[in-house]
Parts: sequence; C-alpha cells; structure tokens
Amino acid sequence: MITYTPPPPPSGAYQRFVDIALDHRDWDIGYRADESGAGRFEALHGSGLVVSTPSLDAFALLLRVADERMLDLEPPPPRVRPYLIAWEREQAEREAEETAALMAIARRHGEASDAVDEVDRRWAREHAFA
Repeated sequence: MITYTPPPPPSGAYQRFVDIALDHRDWDIGYRADESGAGRFEALHGSGLVVSTPSLDAFALLLRVADERMLDLEPPPPRVRPYLIAWEREQAEREAEETAALMAIARRHGEASDAVDEVDRRWAREHAFA
C-alpha cells in the first residue's frame, strides 16, 4: 500500500477542524490522504463506528448525526446484562493470561525491568476481580 502526505486542508478549515475535534472528544479524529492523495477527514468512535469524507461540512454533519443516534441506543436489557458481565470478566481473564505470558517471555529474554514489573503489578491490582 502506498501512502501519501495529505494536501493542506482548505483555507480556513483548520480552525474549524480543531473546533469539531474539541466538540467530539469521544472520537479519534484525523486528517490524512486517501489512495489518490486527496485529503480526507476521518473519525473513529470507541464503538467501532468510522466516519470518513473529503468535505469538512459533511464531516461535521456526520459526526453530529452519529453522536445523536448513539444517544438513542439503549443499554442491554436486564436479562442480557449478567451474560455481558460474565463475558467481559472472561475476556479480562484471557487478557491477563496473555499479558502474563508476554511478561514471562520478556523476562526470559532479559528485557523486563523494574518499571515493567511495577506496571505489571499495578495492572494486576487495577484489574483484579473481587
């Protein structure tokens, strides 16, 4: 894949782009070149939703509408919640096991340090289940 440096945003668009980014802090927002080298405004939400367009006006509109629609989403019903919590707990346990395995590899190769050990201990304390 070939990547290009995006052209500068249209005149006066940079400040508006910054304002949009500040208004939508739940999004990871950027400006990059597409495959043809043209500039695109892009945003990624933590839910996985992606917004991408070459027009700053359309970008602002899409983000506003997406934020409004996400407010309409309902949390899972009470019957689903226990299963969701159990799944999240299993996921966290798998991640802890994977982290422990990676730390063991790092220690074997002599790359672990006191700082890494402290991060490992802090992570274990923060993610321990009662």
